[in-house]
Amino acid sequence: MLYKVRTVRFQPYRRGMGPTFTLQMYDGETHDHYGKSAVCFRLISAGKVIFSAMTPSEAFYSHYAVDSDGAVEGIMGFLTLKPGDTDAEYFANYTEAQFEFCSKYAETLSMAVQDRLCDENGNLKSDR
Repeated sequence: MLYKVRTVRFQPYRRGMGPTFTLQMYDGETHDHYGKSAVCFRLISAGKVIFSAMTPSEAFYSHYAVDSDGAVEGIMGFLTLKPGDTDAEYFANYTEAQFEFCSKYAETLSMAVQDRLCDENGNLKSDR
């Protein structure tokens, strides 16, 4: 059974000007061979799950604590990639809804995450 360890809400737009996003994080209760912790997660907007990784094989593996800002920033860094940001193979299994998310919201959401969690040099503001 997975245990929810953190919920983070992002509101990258002014009220009424765009969607909000909720990242739910769960302790995957396992580690990889480097000692990184499995962080299972869901990214939700308007009651719809955009991304879901709820098993250790799908999880994000973080060298930060599973409930830390570092884990949040790492997960969101991958979820806000857009075609052209990395190799096309990364998007091979994306759904139509995930591509729509990328084209409409990923860049703004990425900037909101960085503004909230990182300093002007891109370093985490805290170890929470």
